[in-house]
Amino acid sequence: MKSINILKNILLFTILFFFGIYSTEGKENKLFQNVKQKDSSLINGSRFIYDDPEKAIEIGLDVFNSKNASNKQKAKSLILVATAYSSKRDYQHALFYLTKANKIAKNIDDPVIKINIITKLGELYHQLKVYDKAIRFLDKAEKMSVPYQNADGIQYTLADNYIIKGFIYKNQLNCEIAISYFNKGINKYIIVNGQEKIGNISIAEYNKGNCYILLLNYSEAIKSFRKSIEVAKEANANSLEAFALKGLAEVYTLQGKYKESIKLLTKALNISRKVGDLVLDQAIYKGLSDNYLGLNKWALYKKYNKLYLNIQFQVKMSERESISSSISDLYIDAQKKIDLEKSKLNFFLLITSLFSLIVLLFLFLTIKKNKKQTKFYKKTIEKLQK
Repeated sequence: MKSINILKNILLFTILFFFGIYSTEGKENKLFQNVKQKDSSLINGSRFIYDDPEKAIEIGLDVFNSKNASNKQKAKSLILVATAYSSKRDYQHALFYLTKANKIAKNIDDPVIKINIITKLGELYHQLKVYDKAIRFLDKAEKMSVPYQNADGIQYTLADNYIIKGFIYKNQLNCEIAISYFNKGINKYIIVNGQEKIGNISIAEYNKGNCYILLLNYSEAIKSFRKSIEVAKEANANSLEAFALKGLAEVYTLQGKYKESIKLLTKALNISRKVGDLVLDQAIYKGLSDNYLGLNKWALYKKYNKLYLNIQFQVKMSERESISSSISDLYIDAQKKIDLEKSKLNFFLLITSLFSLIVLLFLFLTIKKNKKQTKFYKKTIEKLQK
């Protein structure tokens, strides 16, 4: 009977032991699947940044608010959300989510994410036209990346860095320097994997085209815009294709080919309606109004010029609100630093005052003691003289 009980206990222990192993493995597998699913969602969300930013924002926030999301995944999700808002020209929300991601990244042992966030901040300040601050962030990100050249994602982030610097130099009319940075960025994109790099190559080629226009090199501009269109189609990026079509149309306008330009702009306008990018619509309406003016079609010129002016007002208001928010954040940061310095100064003054008080008290007591001793010695001398 005793041996039967022992066998029962052994059998029970064995069953529980293996059940525990399978249960643990099941939990680990489930956890692994959850992590993989969240990462997959973020990759999928990045594909909507340009053509459906609202969808990208929805995916990013879903991952951020999901249970068991790691700090790394939360930071990545906020980067996705911020980039999507930036695509919508909503820089106020983009700055909010990037700042939030930067705070989370401080608790992550992942230099690639940290460098990516610093680069994105540089990109955002470029979009806000705060170029000196943008360059500081970009230079900082480039220096941070030096020890991690072989890490996954660093080459991609460096490519972004060079392209953004190209934007800045283009805006400052240093087009030769800008083109060199665009080429450096494109060469970096070519050596990395990932579908999203295709869209960025299209953006770089588009901006190269704009630089060639400023340099009056129309043949090279046409090559860049056509390359941008080709790459945008490969990426199924409607907004990028529309921008490139608009750029090519601008070259034709400068060459006096108004009808060819209008055809391209009309195609770009049809594509842009799916996107909802105010800056893109503004540029297309401006192009159409200029071309119809060139053809002396006044009614159509007035129609598209009015649409252009209306959107221009909306874009300026959006940028003004974003810059105001940025200045407000800078003021708050500066005020915090001033308050901290005031606190340090007050503490120093308190310590100095206490020390001075102690010194004065010590001197007072010493003088009082010396007076007392002097009086005592004087009395003693007087007694001796008697």
